[in-house]
Amino acid sequence: DNIYINRDMKSYATELSPLDIVRILYSLPFDVLSGDFFRGKIEDHYDKQGCDFLLTVTGMHTDYDGNVRFNEKVTEIDKFRNADSNFVYNPTHGFILGDIMEAIGNEVGSIDTIARRVRDKIINAANVAQDRHCGGCYHIYVVAHSQGTMAMKRALSIIPTNVKKHIEFWG
Repeated sequence: DNIYINRDMKSYATELSPLDIVRILYSLPFDVLSGDFFRGKIEDHYDKQGCDFLLTVTGMHTDYDGNVRFNEKVTEIDKFRNADSNFVYNPTHGFILGDIMEAIGNEVGSIDTIARRVRDKIINAANVAQDRHCGGCYHIYVVAHSQGTMAMKRALSIIPTNVKKHIEFWG
């Protein structure tokens, strides 16, 4: 089966600091007010059998189709053409009010739902690399735009060090 949803998260120990835990906890009101807390996750699909993985994360004012188009455009770049490609769905909520709440939460340093989903998808890619016996030779490329860049920056603090070294990030 080529679909993975947060499987085997325990195989990567996370060095969560007490500050990270506080930042996750105080993100909850922003997650609820932005609507991100209530959105379902998008399943990851891995069908290329290689050791390169691409994750895209969009910014505000992007609907589902916009997330898909952004991901498809990025996969047209030669560097990413052979990578297994997935995206974090970062939708607009409540006629921009939800996006404003998300932005405020990010500005005060919270590690919100979108950042945690970025982390989950990166861990999923690392698990697939492990299953494929990629060893230390796998790459996780993350291409983010606008608020997606902030989500990735927030996610970096909760991604295990042994996985971080495989990430190349553009945002």
